[in-house]
Amino acid sequence: ASYKRMHGQDPAPCLAQATKDLQRALQLNQKDPRSWETLGFVWYEYGKLSKSSQEDSLDAKRKAISCFDKAISLNPRNDSTWRKRAEIKATMALLLPMDDERLRLLKEALKDISRAIEINGASAENREQRGRIFMNVGRLQKALDDFRKAAELDPARKSKLAPLIEKCINALKN
Repeated sequence: ASYKRMHGQDPAPCLAQATKDLQRALQLNQKDPRSWETLGFVWYEYGKLSKSSQEDSLDAKRKAISCFDKAISLNPRNDSTWRKRAEIKATMALLLPMDDERLRLLKEALKDISRAIEINGASAENREQRGRIFMNVGRLQKALDDFRKAAELDPARKSKLAPLIEKCINALKN
């Protein structure tokens, strides 16, 4: 409820109310994957906005992942839930120094987004997201393949994807 009201506004003031609304919904029905997913979105948004510290941002993203874990356990056939969890893990990984934790999160993100593609291979969003993660791990040919497939699946994305495709092509030439 409050999460929907956040769109187009500064979401920070709405976070507490959105969290209360969703926790109330989850008290009524702990098995509602949509409520878990939406609570994950709220925590993710909070993590993106957190200006107090990187640790607060990471903590909010961990809470978001936990919510998406629950949503996936209740409805493992929702590709957008897998995609969003992959996005969060990839975003978290980029906040960390290059270490085992960062690599683990990127591998998990690739696994999640690949699962989303298994569920819905016709989603340009899924292909674009996997391409972005492949770029982050230096697998440029695979990133390029996914960006091209995303543009093929949704021609309206071509202009958005063009700079990413060009970046991959130029890096592969070098």
